[in-house]
Amino acid sequence: MNNNMVRGLGVVALGAVIWILPVPTGLTPIAWHLFAIFVATIVGFIVKPLPMGAVALISITFSAFVNVLKPSEALSGFSNSTIWLIVAAFVFSDDPAAIGISAPSSQDWIWSSDSRNWPRIKSRP
Repeated sequence: MNNNMVRGLGVVALGAVIWILPVPTGLTPIAWHLFAIFVATIVGFIVKPLPMGAVALISITFSAFVNVLKPSEALSGFSNSTIWLIVAAFVFSDDPAAIGISAPSSQDWIWSSDSRNWPRIKSRP
């Protein structure tokens, strides 16, 4: 087994263990199961058995498949403009060259957004 598979199985095992633990007093079983999926998703983001988008998509699909969330509830976050702003921030912060923006041109764009910096842009080496 390769390292990614071991990490992936660890994430699934953690989620399964939380899933089968007794539901704490004051929580519904649905809330506890959603917590298990949430914890497994966050741990999946940290240990990276797959890219972050794949882990998130698997979590969303699983939550709808086992009826923890209705499909409309599971997909409702994609209609929120704040979520898309966060996704765009992750994409643009990853690597400017990967999206076709060279580092100097992206720095010029950021620096030019503040008019107080305009004289410094022209005098920059």
